[in-house]
Amino acid sequence: MNIYDSQSSISSTLRLTTIRYLMDFGERVSFKAGEMIFHEGDTCQQVYIILSGEADIIKNDAYGNGSVIATAQQGSVFGEMGLFLDLRRSGSVMAKTPLTLMALKNDDFIGALQRFPDLSLRLFKSLSLKLDSANTRFSVLNNSLHMVQLGTYILERPVDDTGMQHHEFYAIMADSELKRHEITNVLTNFKQMAIIDDLELSADGHIAFQLNAEQLHHYLQHASTSTTQA
Repeated sequence: MNIYDSQSSISSTLRLTTIRYLMDFGERVSFKAGEMIFHEGDTCQQVYIILSGEADIIKNDAYGNGSVIATAQQGSVFGEMGLFLDLRRSGSVMAKTPLTLMALKNDDFIGALQRFPDLSLRLFKSLSLKLDSANTRFSVLNNSLHMVQLGTYILERPVDDTGMQHHEFYAIMADSELKRHEITNVLTNFKQMAIIDDLELSADGHIAFQLNAEQLHHYLQHASTSTTQA
């Protein structure tokens, strides 16, 4: 949600009265590169707008290891999700560069949304973009998990004298719990990656392909590490 353009002047996308309200009720705060704005699990007391600089959004995995999942830039709003859901911070935010923020208390930010429809519209667009980004990340991760699951299944099965593997859709579905279209998608991806070749998908559910076991093993080693970190 941008209220400032690339030269840090006030953008015309918000009305002057809205900008004045934000300036009157907001507090300018600055951080050095590497400083934390808040940590995952903190209570949500303020919403922030980036006036200048960039901030990294960090999410911890099950073992407490933090990974940068996004970078918020000038004009971005962050911290609003916890405000609406009445939750603690779902991630940490750290200044990537010298950072200047406008901090608004929860009640003041809600008051601005109620008074200024242009701000509400911008926030809804921002939330929609964040949801779309989250859905994309989930889809990519889910597809990677399917590829690891089916790849492991394939690697454990024998090949015939010509290096071909033969399967039936129903058997893979029963053993792996993957759906038919998910299996087809993975096999198509494997073909594009040169993990399998001469792929045959017959109407009666029979599957055959030439397997490059070394290439599949290399992929699984890399993909398993990536999905664990994600």
